[in-house]
Amino acid sequence: MEDVLDLYAEPDDPQRPRICFDECPYQLLREVQQPLSAQTGQLLRYDYEYKREGTCNLFMFVQPATGWRHVEVTERRTKPDFAQCMKDLVDRYFPNVAVIRVVLDNLNTHTPAALYEAFEPVEARRIIRKLEFHYTPKHGSWLNMAEIEFSVLAGQCLDRRLPDVDQVRTEVTAWEPSVMPNKPRSIGASPLTRRASSWNAFIHHNHGGEVLDQIAAQSFDALPELIRIVINEAMRLERQQYLGVAPYQRAPERRGHGNGFKPHTERTRLGEITFAVPQVREGGFFP
Repeated sequence: MEDVLDLYAEPDDPQRPRICFDECPYQLLREVQQPLSAQTGQLLRYDYEYKREGTCNLFMFVQPATGWRHVEVTERRTKPDFAQCMKDLVDRYFPNVAVIRVVLDNLNTHTPAALYEAFEPVEARRIIRKLEFHYTPKHGSWLNMAEIEFSVLAGQCLDRRLPDVDQVRTEVTAWEPSVMPNKPRSIGASPLTRRASSWNAFIHHNHGGEVLDQIAAQSFDALPELIRIVINEAMRLERQQYLGVAPYQRAPERRGHGNGFKPHTERTRLGEITFAVPQVREGGFFP
């Protein structure tokens, strides 16, 4: 756990980019009855009946420091598919960097051996020399920021019935932002970038590794409480960044006013955790 958290807390280095990588299946569904188009005073209407058309796989690449993300849609999830993603990472997206630090989970296909099965030994070794794998702990894949992007993708793009792989690729391509890998965003910042900045501020605010030491010292029974503390503090700092000023500070650049906190309970694998979600009086802030 500490390895991944330390990696997130490090300053950004364009020659050693941090990339979060993950994958998930997607169910392909075809409409049996043609949906009825939306009209004045009437929403788009779907029939409850659909036809299953199998599944496809989504590989997610995310660079939290810049907001760059890319989704590779494949028909299956195999070691050669993973190996090709790593090759694209090295040769296509980050060809001019010293090393790419990849955060990923412990799936059985996520190993250097997968590249040797897909490519000749010399080629596999060339690719691996540019990669540095940082694995999330077992039962701790939530540390991978790519899971946040999958949640956003599901809510903004894939919350509908898509019948085939080509249609999924079309929708995903339209969803991806026009941000080049390893290049700073020219305007604003993505929610993921703001969360990464909030996490870094939280680490420094708590005297470097003090929080990490607490996590390492506590048993798993105390993990929900530590998660609550970390997330609450990160959201509080994110609201402060959104408002542009410190609490109670008077300044012309202030974007709004804090309005306390609202309790919100999430059901997780570790049980129910109640967070204190910061509110803004004028609205428009969503941590």
